[in-house]
Amino acid sequence: MDASEHKKGGKETKDRSLRTLIASVVAVVVVFWLVGIAVAADPTAEASRTIDPRIVERGDEIEITVEFTSLLAETKAFALLEDYPDGWTFTRGTDDAITFRPGPPPEWVWFFVSPGATKTVTYTLTVPLDAAAGDYIVEGTVTSAEVSNPVGGDATVTVRVLHDLTTSSTAGGSVTDPGEGTFTYDEGTVVDLVATPDAGYRFDEWTGDVGTVADVHASTTTITMNGDYSVIAEFVRQYDLTTNSTEGGSVTEPGEATFTYDQGTVVDLLAVADACYEFINWTGDVDTIADADAASTNIIMNGDYSITANFALIDCDYLDYYGDWEHYCVGNEVWMHRLLHDFSCVDGECVESTYYADEMFVDDCDDLDGWVEDGDPYTACDGDNVCTYQDMVYLDYSCVGGECVPTETDWRTDLIGCESCDDGDPCTINTCGNGICVHTPVYADILEYYRGLYGNPDEVSTLELLAAADDWISDVVPLCFGEPITTFQLLELADEWIAGGP
Repeated sequence: MDASEHKKGGKETKDRSLRTLIASVVAVVVVFWLVGIAVAADPTAEASRTIDPRIVERGDEIEITVEFTSLLAETKAFALLEDYPDGWTFTRGTDDAITFRPGPPPEWVWFFVSPGATKTVTYTLTVPLDAAAGDYIVEGTVTSAEVSNPVGGDATVTVRVLHDLTTSSTAGGSVTDPGEGTFTYDEGTVVDLVATPDAGYRFDEWTGDVGTVADVHASTTTITMNGDYSVIAEFVRQYDLTTNSTEGGSVTEPGEATFTYDQGTVVDLLAVADACYEFINWTGDVDTIADADAASTNIIMNGDYSITANFALIDCDYLDYYGDWEHYCVGNEVWMHRLLHDFSCVDGECVESTYYADEMFVDDCDDLDGWVEDGDPYTACDGDNVCTYQDMVYLDYSCVGGECVPTETDWRTDLIGCESCDDGDPCTINTCGNGICVHTPVYADILEYYRGLYGNPDEVSTLELLAAADDWISDVVPLCFGEPITTFQLLELADEWIAGGP
């Protein structure tokens, strides 16, 4: 009776026959399963497996399809056994197996598989949420006629455990490898990290989830992706400090050059003076110097700064002083100088030295030689002329003891000039006497003259003279007086002049 006829029989006969067949097949399958080895014989089935997808992540669902074809020439029972990783969740899919045992491992059984018939089984596996990354094996066998046939095709499932790496940076630079953003990596991946500072900045450190960063203080390092991480590249602003000095000393701390410091760094400054020099002050960008007048101080680096330490010679000049001027002879010349007490620094101390300075020419004694006046000018009569004379002496000068000393070597009298006593006045008689001009009124002289004609003037009366003076009066009075005058008036004037002058 074939399978179709068996299908058409009574229910009781059918059930009994089916129970007998199942018992037989189960016994065979149990034997196969317990023994676990195949009898050395030709394959009884050709089987293959398809896994989709083969690369998964935690929690993913995998669809597996197993397909086998009977290679036997007669109908036989077949059993499919699939072994999958521990902890994975199995879900039965579609199949036409007569018997299914969920296991694990799950097993599908067909009691009657015709020659060349193909059976297809599908099921799903769910990756555990705590699955480790790596390759997992799914393997199985198709057993029939005491022959265990391995299932070929796909056998490996690769579980990828992915983690996100988020990178960012502070001001002053950037993460150039792998860049800045969120990047996904397989668990365990060693990721290169490179932080590149901008000009004027330096890399400081990596912060954040840095437990697996190889070196948090290195701008080029790595991170091992054992989880979701967020790292930050920290940068620090830097500034340049340029130091120099004037003559007379140097900057010994930090030295003289250009030095780079982090923002806010307090930098010690020390200026040391050479011998006989002293520190004066710091100049330049000195706003953040604690004390610009102190040789030992500090500066806070809040910008690019250039500073200069200034030095000056120790001032000993305030001790300098001069002695009195001294005159001395150089040949016949007079010169003068004075003694300078000059203080200068020697080995850090003010030491005095003296020397004559400010040599100055005063006079050439030869230039003073010559005639000079000897006393005041005086007058003497030369006839009716008054002449003025000046006595002169010749002085010959010589330099003696820093002075020009004269010696009288010759004398003379110079005529300065003469002046006639005649003033051109017809009413006076002009004569020189005792070196001066004497001007006598004409009327007095005439009166004296007429008195002389008559002998002793005291015995001549005025009346006696009147007649003698008439002619003179008539001639002289109009000329000398410019108005009429009587004889008596004239005599009165004459008497006054003779007695002591008008």
